[in-house]
Amino acid sequence: MADAKKMLKKPPPLLPVSKQPPAAASQELVVVTVVGTTKQQKQVAKAKPAAFPGVKVACALALVGALALTAGAGVALLGSPCDLAKSSWWAPCIKLTEAAGAKVIALEHHQLWMGGFQAGVALLELLIPGHRNGLGLVAIALGVANLYLGAVIGNIFAAAAPGNLSIQATNILYIVVFAALYVVAFVALLFQGDDDDE
Repeated sequence: MADAKKMLKKPPPLLPVSKQPPAAASQELVVVTVVGTTKQQKQVAKAKPAAFPGVKVACALALVGALALTAGAGVALLGSPCDLAKSSWWAPCIKLTEAAGAKVIALEHHQLWMGGFQAGVALLELLIPGHRNGLGLVAIALGVANLYLGAVIGNIFAAAAPGNLSIQATNILYIVVFAALYVVAFVALLFQGDDDDE
């Protein structure tokens, strides 16, 4: 009985912590609770490296792409049809046939819808906790489809003004920049960590 009273007065020694160096600033702290025989809880800290937030990065890039492509389509629709008197070297006014003009307007409307869906999926993934690779892939796929619509519109304008090299160069630059954006987003998705605690 006397031994039991001594044990109650003197707490049992803490469990030894591993002799590893302290965790770096980029690591998160996970607390593990251990129940001893005296029913006292002891906490042992164990360092766990933080996972790369690939889906969040991919969806942020997809959101940036959606906003840029949708803004471009909206500005193009507001300025349609263009005025030849306001044509400049950086924003040339190209007269299209009636059929080509109708096709461009329809494609720009599709770009607005596609960009809205893409932004919605990307924003949904950014706002809800956890990571879902499916939402990231859907956002990137919608971005690639939106990029394709923009490339078709650029090709219609390039065909209407075959001698205008600025339109062709702008179209190529547009495709390369946004394709690189979506490739980076896809690679970020591939390097997604195994973090289940988000």
